[in-house]
Amino acid sequence: MRYNQIVGSNRYIGKLSAPNLNKSSNSTPRVYSESGVDLTLLRWMISKTPSERLNILQNNVSSLIKLRHARRSA
Repeated sequence: MRYNQIVGSNRYIGKLSAPNLNKSSNSTPRVYSESGVDLTLLRWMISKTPSERLNILQNNVSSLIKLRHARRSA
């Protein structure tokens, strides 16, 4: 499936592929990608089931909503 079919964008027309999150050139697990992405966080999230991921994200959204309300009432 092509990226533009998923999000409706014509910017990227190549095939999607999963990045290699586990190996660097010396066969040790990498902590950051070349662009600075924390690969340990990606590995942790991928290790969760889809329902666990949704629960984690919902908790994050709830925390952000609470922070917004606290900021407005301060």
